[in-house]
Amino acid sequence: MKSTLWLLICNGSVAHVYEAAYKETVFTVTRVQELHHDESRLKTHDLVNDRPGHYNKGAQGRGAYSEKTSPKELELQHFSHELVEFLDQQWKLKSYHGVVIATSPHFESLLKEALVPHEKHLGPLIKAMLTKDYTRATVKELEEIFEPVCQKLM
Repeated sequence: MKSTLWLLICNGSVAHVYEAAYKETVFTVTRVQELHHDESRLKTHDLVNDRPGHYNKGAQGRGAYSEKTSPKELELQHFSHELVEFLDQQWKLKSYHGVVIATSPHFESLLKEALVPHEKHLGPLIKAMLTKDYTRATVKELEEIFEPVCQKLM
């Protein structure tokens, strides 16, 4: 059975999934899927539909409740969970046997947090994690960047 290595190149609003392979002696990267989370690109005032609630402070007047997590941060968390669910579903379908993830530093921490419930079965499949946003890189650039990483894994 062929061992399939995926590259998950993502940030807070887009994820590109590629299959990394050697065709004879040439390393190639082929796009498998692209996932978007447009809500992550919206401004905070576009994500909320009203102002924060207020409470009465007695003789001192009123105060406003503040959100523990910003709406923008919540959308990033939602997308990180969507990506982990996608990886989980594709693993169950045996679409890949290993994944290399490259993402921005902040989104990496959110992905790691989202992976915790799936750590037992997805953890061993994550072969490497690079802390850099390559979402705007061309396929040729990705081949040059990831060949040394993937060569050790394939």
